Amino acid sequence: MKIVRSDEYLMERPGGVTFEVRLWEDSRAGGPLHALDLWVITGARDVEEVLAWARGASRSGAFEVFVRTVEPGVPANGESQVYPCLLRLYGEPVESGGASRVVVAWREDPSP
Repeated sequence: MKIVRSDEYLMERPGGVTFEVRLWEDSRAGGPLHALDLWVITGARDVEEVLAWARGASRSGAFEVFVRTVEPGVPANGESQVYPCLLRLYGEPVESGGASRVVVAWREDPSP
């Protein structure tokens, strides 16, 4: 199993199943704000191995596990594309009454 920080993963293109783990930590005592530590895991035997790592790595016990996948789609230009997405397998956002939103941005080649 390989574990890297999320920003380091952008340089790699591994095959197989890719998991994203969000470790939530209190950022200030008694307040509603939380710090987020993102990790990417590849080469895991199964989701149980990922959950075991996340339980051990999380100081607060609050974490989410996602599997990274792609979703086919057709944008306005009519060309078929795939869009990255995350499917939550475990956990929930730590902010009660709030929402967790994942926004993926990319730049298309401007040439015709």
